Amino acid sequence: MELRKNNNKYLYNSTFLRKFINNLAKKGKVQKIEKVLFTSLKSLKFKVYLNPLVLFLFLINEIKPCIVLKSLRLGSVTYQIPTPLIFRKQLFKALKLLVNLVRESKQVSSLGQKIETEFFLILQGKSLLYKVNKLLYQTASSTRSFAHYRWD
Repeated sequence: MELRKNNNKYLYNSTFLRKFINNLAKKGKVQKIEKVLFTSLKSLKFKVYLNPLVLFLFLINEIKPCIVLKSLRLGSVTYQIPTPLIFRKQLFKALKLLVNLVRESKQVSSLGQKIETEFFLILQGKSLLYKVNKLLYQTASSTRSFAHYRWD
């Protein structure tokens, strides 16, 4: 893939950022999403005083789930079994959760403001993704007695 001439060129080397842009883009609107994302990251840079790439990777690391609940049917009973995720799948799950949250956000109309508010809420620890992860971990801790049913 060729790099486009842009003053944000140093951010193109991140695969996570590229995957986030591709997941967020609909109908091939990648350039529009890139422009919006980079402007929102630059505005957050002045609030937080961090490199935008480091900030983005920190945000992804904060919201990634470490476990997932898989359903297993034994007889007539369905058990939810907590299984650990490998690092690659943790990052994929975090990107998907973040993309869905940005798309479904109804607070602000423009995409740039949606991205900026969600990133800022994650930094403050008030995002909906924290509640989702907390609920996941609570469910996993309550069903950890079924972990012996897991086979990998």
